[in-house]
Amino acid sequence: MNHPTLETWMSYLYGETGGDERSQLQSHLAACVKCREQLDEWQGTTRNLNHWQLAPARRQRYPVILKWAMAACVILGLGFTFGRLTLPADRQVNQPSLKAEVDQAVRDEVARERETDRRQWVALLSDLQKQHAADYAVLRKDLETVAVLAEANLRRTQQEIGQLAAYTRTGVTSNP
Repeated sequence: MNHPTLETWMSYLYGETGGDERSQLQSHLAACVKCREQLDEWQGTTRNLNHWQLAPARRQRYPVILKWAMAACVILGLGFTFGRLTLPADRQVNQPSLKAEVDQAVRDEVARERETDRRQWVALLSDLQKQHAADYAVLRKDLETVAVLAEANLRRTQQEIGQLAAYTRTGVTSNP
């Protein structure tokens, strides 16, 4: 039985064959179990590859943190300006102590914001590491599947080459 070439099957698999050739290949598939199994395996691999996709990239959170930090600075600046303008003249003598209090309040607020930012970055990095590990596990599983399928195909090809060699040897010895 003459089997179609690999190129012909690939054209059939991707729907690139014409009407007559397609019907001939379908007739061959109905009669040839070996070709049907091979085509089923290729279609399964194609389906698996079509369903495989990378996880979408995560959006970074730092623009939100930056907006909140800027809003806090604006509010602190407005509060400082308003307080300075409404300060009675007799209280302006204690300006160094007021400045020290404001400086300390600003330092405390900056320290709190830094700690919050640090915690958010640690959580973001932890999530990223978990996602990386999950992606790696999925990719490894898919590559192992491809390796198993490739090994099976290589073994089958070796058997077919052995059968072809045996067939060729018998054909040569019976024709003297």
